[in-house]
Amino acid sequence: MSQRDTLVASLRKTALTCSKVGWDGYGARAVSAATLAAALRFVTALPPDLPDPSVVADARGALSFEWYVSVFRLISVGIEPDGSLTWAAILGALCPVGQTGFLDDLPDDLLVLIHRIVDKREYDKP
Repeated sequence: MSQRDTLVASLRKTALTCSKVGWDGYGARAVSAATLAAALRFVTALPPDLPDPSVVADARGALSFEWYVSVFRLISVGIEPDGSLTWAAILGALCPVGQTGFLDDLPDDLLVLIHRIVDKREYDKP
């Protein structure tokens, strides 16, 4: 059993639940097989020292991974239907955002940001 089995199971369950148009009752786009495949590649690229994020889908058909430490330390990384990555974070007074294409390797700046958010040595700051 691999370290990320629970995360992969949660990802597959979310994608299956949201695989039909209108899954939210308001006409949301379906999460496609291509989006799920990109999200699985994202999970594979995560360093083993990171805690598992939560997984959510949105009305655009994207899958997002969220690390929430507090209202002052959180990040959401979306796997868009076209396979690209988008992210938005709060780290104290900073609110970094970004977008990039994604194949198999996570951008260094995104990894540094995720590590800063989940690092227990960082202090919550308003």
